[in-house]
Amino acid sequence: MSYRPRARAVILSLSLLVGLVAGVGRAAAGNGVGLLRFLPEDTNVVIALDVASGRDSALFQKLSQDVLAAHQDLVERLRSLGVDPARDVRTVLFGAVGDSLDAGALGFKVLIAEGRFSYDAIDKGLPATVVRKQHGRDLYWVDGDSAGALVGARLFVSPADQMPRVLDVVRGKAGNASRSRKASALRASISATDTRQDVWAAVVLSAQSRRDVRTTGLELDAITVGATMRKDMQVEVRAMMASDKAAVAAAETIGQQLAQVGQGLSHMGLGGLIASLTIDPEGAVVVARATVTEADLKLLRDFIAPLSP
Repeated sequence: MSYRPRARAVILSLSLLVGLVAGVGRAAAGNGVGLLRFLPEDTNVVIALDVASGRDSALFQKLSQDVLAAHQDLVERLRSLGVDPARDVRTVLFGAVGDSLDAGALGFKVLIAEGRFSYDAIDKGLPATVVRKQHGRDLYWVDGDSAGALVGARLFVSPADQMPRVLDVVRGKAGNASRSRKASALRASISATDTRQDVWAAVVLSAQSRRDVRTTGLELDAITVGATMRKDMQVEVRAMMASDKAAVAAAETIGQQLAQVGQGLSHMGLGGLIASLTIDPEGAVVVARATVTEADLKLLRDFIAPLSP
């Protein structure tokens, strides 16, 4: 059974992607899955950017150019370190551990950029205030409460007090998300996602988050989001529920709630997006799909911007 709601709350599902797309620069190949071995075994939040196919997408290129133009200070700082964000980064993966759905409550977190980097160029270009430290055989840089380390072709960025743990995982001295049984739920969620997409994300709810969500009547265990950009952006959101019955009930509830606000959303100029939206229970998964145009993205970003801290 398919539900095609005239909906506003779809923004909640798409806002993550809007934020992700807004921060992506053009790059080369890599879907991020191979980088899971550098995330700790208790990771339950993963966001990956693979933008090789974006080179052929006018929409992707325009978004990239807009972002780079709006952050020229950051671009210039990266270039002073010998890094061209539009050329040298192949893959970006963000991993985190969190007991809450609140992004501000994430505990451990690390950003991994895979590409073409020079240790000497980065080290030479850093300001004098940066402190150089060593953990095992690896040197890393500390700037205030942030740290960075270059291991091979991968640049790791994390809070300064978490960098030793990052390096332990990188060097195989601690369990990682690609092999540990503790990350089996995360890997199962990722395996149900098309990681060939330009952008994908997976979140496995912690026990506390599952309890919090269940107070709303939704038996949600995990959620994945993916998007592919060509002329338009094709978005897919997959909500893994506790059972087939829970998925059917959730799809019906979401469809009914979203239908109530569809007219207002259409008045905002998002009628095409709403018309393209489908919500289907597929076994124990609720799948939402939509087509987002460049004009839709602008409206969504303008809507979300005032809500951002």
